[in-house]
Amino acid sequence: MRFGLSKLFTHGVLKIVNNFRPICLTSNLGKVVEAVVRSRVADKIDSLLPSNMFGFRKGKSTSDALTKMLDTIRAHRANGQKVAVLALDATAAFDTISHDVILKSLKFMGAGPKMLAWSKSFLCDCEYFVQIDSTRSSSWSNGNVGVGQGKKFSPDYYGIGTASQSFWCKIAESSYYADDGGDVVSGDSDDECQVRLQEVALQKVEWFKSVGLTLNIPKSEVIGFGFTPMPINIGNQIISPSTSFKFLGLTIQNNLKWDLHVTNICNKLRWAAGRIRSEGHFLGFADKKILFNGWIMSTLHSNAIAYLPSISDHQLIQLQSAMNCGIRAVVGLPRKSSTSITDIREKHGILSVANVRDKCLMLEAYKNRNKFATLNARSRLNGPCTRSQSRGEIPHPIQKGQLGKMTSTAVEATWNTIPQVIREEPNPVKATRLIKNLFRMS
Repeated sequence: MRFGLSKLFTHGVLKIVNNFRPICLTSNLGKVVEAVVRSRVADKIDSLLPSNMFGFRKGKSTSDALTKMLDTIRAHRANGQKVAVLALDATAAFDTISHDVILKSLKFMGAGPKMLAWSKSFLCDCEYFVQIDSTRSSSWSNGNVGVGQGKKFSPDYYGIGTASQSFWCKIAESSYYADDGGDVVSGDSDDECQVRLQEVALQKVEWFKSVGLTLNIPKSEVIGFGFTPMPINIGNQIISPSTSFKFLGLTIQNNLKWDLHVTNICNKLRWAAGRIRSEGHFLGFADKKILFNGWIMSTLHSNAIAYLPSISDHQLIQLQSAMNCGIRAVVGLPRKSSTSITDIREKHGILSVANVRDKCLMLEAYKNRNKFATLNARSRLNGPCTRSQSRGEIPHPIQKGQLGKMTSTAVEATWNTIPQVIREEPNPVKATRLIKNLFRMS
């Protein structure tokens, strides 16, 4: 197979050449064949992958990976334990994963001889080149490694080849999104957590070697919650602890607060407002609102379920103030005026930050409706059926301390606030529309 590579994308700092990766641009016929084969096996592959792998899977997102990690940390902290997160980074993971590991994993998952033969043909003996305008590089081959960036099957094969990391370390609770991941380690004391952290690091190094991946120590992170871990030693290379790190677009601090992330979001919202104001001179209201939705609302919605439920009232006001800058730019108001932004927002059907938070919580609660139906059924076994139970409500969760800041706690509490007609709606598409209509003001 031959793949032309005519585009580059960057992963990280733009000034570092090694952060650029070529993207596979296959022929139209190759794309069709790949899509047809994938359509026959994607659901089966997805059903066999571990539940803590969230990358490129139906119904899973970066928000799910972040929520799982943060709720795990908070649950351990609520029990008085010390917690650390180890986030090891791989160099060009999609380009170096071993074909042998992928094919052996496929066979272990139950793939038949035809699927194995097709996968081997698809992965092996690929030639690559980079073409920019009319200038083309010489071709090269990656041999028996790499799944290629940009192919439809790349995330599936990468997930298959790396599935073993989900249960490699029994003393760690992990969340993975493609080649990004974090291992949560806990202990009853500083020393116990430190020992487990170093043990997990050594075990993960062995896993990286077994699948052909190379550790990128400078981009790896370790952070402690409730204590400051000692530096981690990996092959005479040191990973020093951080007070914060960025994971899947979310800045996580060691005090589990959102000061840095909220400040970063506010800066982005104000920058977007400035762009709307400077570039919207010749645009009408409708076009500027499209820019507002694309640049401001999308930024606010990104991973919203992972951080909005646990931000402080002051941070909520900060975000709303930054959003108001965008609203002023859309309607053509001066940067400072006495005009009520709330009235303008409601007039044009723009959700507040609190509305965005509540809508996301309701959508997440409905997504977990089967789990809540089970909780409701269990609560009925403990005595006579109450009115709330007959309406499908669940026992109110504990909302004290770290437990009260968990997204799962906020989602459980939100379930009881959803109108019964929506809770009982079997069609997810219709239920989603009904929930959105609750927050539609015009």
